[in-house]
Amino acid sequence: MTYADVNGILTRLPGMQRACVVERLANGPTNSTYRVAADDGQFVLRLDNPEALPLGLDRANERIVSAAAAAAGLTPAYSYFDLGSGVCLRPFIAGRSLRREDLMNAQTLEQLAGVLNQLHALPPLGGPFDPAAAARRYAAAAPSPE
Repeated sequence: MTYADVNGILTRLPGMQRACVVERLANGPTNSTYRVAADDGQFVLRLDNPEALPLGLDRANERIVSAAAAAAGLTPAYSYFDLGSGVCLRPFIAGRSLRREDLMNAQTLEQLAGVLNQLHALPPLGGPFDPAAAARRYAAAAPSPE
């Protein structure tokens, strides 16, 4: 998908008529994500690939769990979420993923433990998630062992 295609999708979202793609963040087997700039800030646009459903992703369940996490102040709420089209938008938070060396830092581990404690203190919501089954689905869909 070209940036022009993505910008076309953006212009159809509420409040995003003047938004534009800044960069592609990721392109994986289930979705493509882009950082976009709009009049009222920066956002992450996620576009599901057709492979998302066969891999067993449950976006309805994701929405329920994410809404609870947002209500608890653990993550920003979705600005837009459409299950039918596989398009969602949420505020962009600058940062980076944790690296191996980060996990050797006691202060970082304490912060991570605190956030995970808050997350796991939330009441159970949505359907069950079986990580081993998800890993098997992903492995079965892989085109080669590499």
